[in-house]
Amino acid sequence: MDCYLGIDLGGTNLKAGLFDSRLRLLAQKSLPIGKAIPPEEICRRIAALAENLLQAAGIRRGQVAWLGAAIPGTVDAAAGLAVRSANLGFDRFPIGPCLEEKTGLAVHLANDADAAAWGEYWPVRQHCRSLLMVTLGTGIGSGLVMDGRLFAGAFGGGLEAGHMIVQKEGRLCTCGQRGCWEAYASATGLICSVNEAISAHPASGLAALAAAAGQVDGKTAFDACRQGDPTARQVVEDYLDWLAAGLIGLINLLEPEEVVLSGGIAREGEWFLEEVRRRVLPRLYHPAARHRTLLRGSVWECGPGLAGAALLGFGMGEGEDRLS
Repeated sequence: MDCYLGIDLGGTNLKAGLFDSRLRLLAQKSLPIGKAIPPEEICRRIAALAENLLQAAGIRRGQVAWLGAAIPGTVDAAAGLAVRSANLGFDRFPIGPCLEEKTGLAVHLANDADAAAWGEYWPVRQHCRSLLMVTLGTGIGSGLVMDGRLFAGAFGGGLEAGHMIVQKEGRLCTCGQRGCWEAYASATGLICSVNEAISAHPASGLAALAAAAGQVDGKTAFDACRQGDPTARQVVEDYLDWLAAGLIGLINLLEPEEVVLSGGIAREGEWFLEEVRRRVLPRLYHPAARHRTLLRGSVWECGPGLAGAALLGFGMGEGEDRLS
C-alpha cells in the first residue's frame, strides 16, 4: 500500500499528515515554529516530525511513496530550492535535497498556496477546470489551477496576490514594499488593525478582551465583535472590505469557476464566507460571474495545504491510476 506524506510549513506552525492510497488521513501532527530558526534546523524538525508520524501510524518508511512539502514564498520545484520567503527567511535554500538527505524519501516541493490550490482542485477536477485558492494566514497565499494545470508564472513565482499594491504608500509589508494586500487582509494585517484600534479606543470592549487574553491574535476582533463591541465591529467591517477589494480584482482578472478561502481566518465559518460573498459577487464585472462563481471554504478538514502537499507527487494530474 502506497502512502503519501504531506508537510505544510507555515509562518507559525509546521504540520505533517500521512495519507493512504484512498487519500484518507491516517495520522496528523503539528508543532509551532518561529521565524528565527535556521533553514537547516527547519529541515531537521520536519524530518523528526515525519519520523514521529510514521511511528505513530505504524507505517514503515518503505511504504511511503514520497514526501510533498508546501513551502511559503517562491519555490523552484525543479531545482529543489526555497528561493525566497519573507516570513521564514529562506534565500535560495536547497530544501529539497536537504529533506531527501534527512528523510530518505523522494521530495516534491511547491509554494504553499499552489499546493493548497492543487489539494482543493483534486476532488472537484471532474467538473471544474479553473480554481483560485486564497489562504488567509500569517500572510496571504494564492494559487491558481487553470485548465487543469497549476499556474506558476514565467519564473516560478506567479500569482503572488498578497503582494498586489492596494494602498499607495500604505503599511510596510514583510516583503519590503508598502501597501500590499497582505498588509491589510492577512491575519498579520488584521492584528495590526486591532492594535491600531486599541490605541485609538483604549476603553473599548476590544481593548478589554485583548488585555484579558494577554495577546492579540487573528480571532480577537471576531470574538469582540460577537460580544457586540462597536470598535471590533468596525475593525471586522474594514477587514472584510480590504479582503473583498482584492478578491474582486482577482476574479475580474482570472474569472475562475471556483474561489476557495482557507486559513485561520476562513475558519470563522459560513457567516464569514457569506459576508465575503455579499461584498464580492454583486460587484464582479461579468454578469455571469456574479451568479456562477462558487466562493467557498475548503473541503479538507486537515487543511488544503497539507492534502495538496501529499498530492504533489502526482504532478499535473498524472499518476491517478496509483489511487485505489
